[in-house]
Amino acid sequence: MIDTELKAIVNEFNKLLKSDEYITYRNYNAFLEKYSHVFSDKNSNNDLIRFIANKGYEKIEIHNERYINQLLLVHKNYFNRLFEDIDSNISLDDEQRKAIVNEEDYSLIIAGAGAGKTTTMAAKVKYLIDICHIHPSKIAVVSYTNKATSELESRIKYDFNLKDIDIMTFHSLGMKIIRKIFKNPLEPISENIGKEIITDFVKEVLFPNKELLTKYIKTFNKYNYNGNNMFSKGFVANYQKFATFQDYFSDYKKRKQEQNSHNLKDICDFFMKMS
Repeated sequence: MIDTELKAIVNEFNKLLKSDEYITYRNYNAFLEKYSHVFSDKNSNNDLIRFIANKGYEKIEIHNERYINQLLLVHKNYFNRLFEDIDSNISLDDEQRKAIVNEEDYSLIIAGAGAGKTTTMAAKVKYLIDICHIHPSKIAVVSYTNKATSELESRIKYDFNLKDIDIMTFHSLGMKIIRKIFKNPLEPISENIGKEIITDFVKEVLFPNKELLTKYIKTFNKYNYNGNNMFSKGFVANYQKFATFQDYFSDYKKRKQEQNSHNLKDICDFFMKMS
């Protein structure tokens, strides 16, 4: 006989599976987190608890597939007629329809050129408004390139007459957010000026705050720039030893001078440029 808490876990999981809605991975994760003290107990000998912890998501995937198939049946006529006034040659296949009705927080659509990704995204926007009753102001369509954005605009704003949808590149989205925050006029800066701003930020703001600087280094040193990490091994090994960037830089100059004493003139010229 399982105790009260274990019984509550099993009942809650079964209730989740019986719900008439899509169960997102976030929902399942929240459930696991809620009872993490039980699921992380390696000494638990309850078969149901071990099954939910290790194989529970397989059950949820079966539930979600059943739920999606039901939606496809309910909205079959809607999808069949979605493009009839635009282009009778366009017909959404089963995979496109599944991508449209999928309610997961994050979905990845992988398809070759001309396979219908733009059509699928446009139809998803239309579906969210028509069937899910999402207000257009709550929808943002973001793409990597101007070309893809233009194609999405053609489908969404002109074919479907959804004029109030924001369709933009990641760059224009970033500019839109910045303009919301800063009221002064904005203008693009050169790459060199951008590097200077970031360098000054690291020196003056991050360097005195070692905890924040450590997080910054761990985040950006995951990526290479022209084959190099943003922060050198020497900087990573020594920055914690100094209160200010100037103290670190003075020590760095001293170490470099000792390492390159045979070529002191070139080193001095280099540091004159850096100062």
